Amino acid sequence: MLAATYAQPGETQWAIDFLRKSPAAELVRIGRWHWRQRTADGWALGTDIGGWIDSEGGVLLESMLIIVSGDTEADRRRWLHISMSFPDRLPTYGEMLVGVRAILGDERTSYQVFPPRSRWINIDEYTLHVWHCLDATPLPDFARGGRSI
Repeated sequence: MLAATYAQPGETQWAIDFLRKSPAAELVRIGRWHWRQRTADGWALGTDIGGWIDSEGGVLLESMLIIVSGDTEADRRRWLHISMSFPDRLPTYGEMLVGVRAILGDERTSYQVFPPRSRWINIDEYTLHVWHCLDATPLPDFARGGRSI
């Protein structure tokens, strides 16, 4: 994978199984996205052969690189890691939303993390990351069932 991973071969088949059922797999099948790389723990996808227009926001993803990998973390839960980047700029919120929905669908929660400065890692200045836990929703419902946050 293009991103660092600590998974052992065979431990991440669940991530590949999840990705094969994702909306992104259909985008690859119909030729809107393409494979950049496939590994034991995930995929690297490219959108530079036509992009994808989101029906809700009209966001066109051209030349975006999306890397998806999975691992079981210290909490013993399976987490997907999704990184999104462009060659010369950061993705916008709308572009991140389209990429996340293409991987996770419309009804899964993902998290963007802002760690303390002492734990901050920046390998590429134009890459943003989100995570999704397949085994739980580890954060409380801050909207309290639909009320304001």
